[in-house]
Amino acid sequence: MKNNNILIIGLGNLGCKYLDAVLKVPKVKFIYLFDKKKKIRYMLKNKFLNNKRIKVLPNLNYCKGKKLDICIISSSSKGRSLLINFLEKNFIIKNYIIEKILEQNKKKIFDIYSVLNNKLENVWVNLPLRTMSLFKKIRDEVKNKKTLIKIKAVNLGMTTNIFHYIDLYSYLIGSKFKDVSFNKKSNFETSKRRNFIEIYLGECRVTFENKSLLIMTCYKTNSWRPKENLVPPILSIYHTVKNKNKKLIFYIDEILNKIVGKNFQYTSKIKFQYLSYYMIGIIKDILKNKSCELPKLNDIYLDHARIIESIKNFYNFKYKRNVKYVNIT
Repeated sequence: MKNNNILIIGLGNLGCKYLDAVLKVPKVKFIYLFDKKKKIRYMLKNKFLNNKRIKVLPNLNYCKGKKLDICIISSSSKGRSLLINFLEKNFIIKNYIIEKILEQNKKKIFDIYSVLNNKLENVWVNLPLRTMSLFKKIRDEVKNKKTLIKIKAVNLGMTTNIFHYIDLYSYLIGSKFKDVSFNKKSNFETSKRRNFIEIYLGECRVTFENKSLLIMTCYKTNSWRPKENLVPPILSIYHTVKNKNKKLIFYIDEILNKIVGKNFQYTSKIKFQYLSYYMIGIIKDILKNKSCELPKLNDIYLDHARIIESIKNFYNFKYKRNVKYVNIT
């Protein structure tokens, strides 16, 4: 493996986990970091003051023309199409890893696709659930089968996480995503990330081309009513997976990383700081083999465009408005 250069844009919670992973990849010569927030750049500069591999950029113009083996974009989705257009005009980038929710409306997702059209084989979207051994264990049981999946989650945002679950079950059952709709009682509210919106209480229904159905229901802690008056969990995500006759195939506890079936039980040991862990292998595979387990932009951009459009349309219906984009992170 030759020496490589990597740029990470957006050093919030996710961006720092990417950085943790990149630091563990040998033969990466320089790691360039940029965040639009001055206080984050200041923090990074002080933290890595004596690390000669890390270069904290005051702005992206600082290293125009740089050849980069991977550019990781983990900034918020707003303005990402303009950012990618700038990068393509001013840098030589071999590969991209982009966080899910590529933009905030359908047109801007198509803009990203158009700008990256000449390198679609080298652009990956970080939808990592399909890489987890926890879910791979059930693939043989559900692939090419009509399946009913119910996900119940506490304290989890629906509009951001539905991208993950659509990709996961489309991959597992081997069927393309068809449509997503939201229950009219679902409510938008301010996201945990300031200036963005999210659905923490509501339900959506996802259909696939093979007639499989995914129903995701999100609860806020104070609306959760567990049996026997148990203390509500801080975060919980449960999956029930049934066959076409509505007989249970598997029950999955995503927080405990545990699958329970009729004659089967499996618990994954990999849980803590998952992004920091699995991204090491992803980055190594891209640099060495020009391939990885994540889906390519070319394969999912239409799905993302339709999901974003559905969220935007529901928002307009719910509040009788006509916004052109939906401000989810």
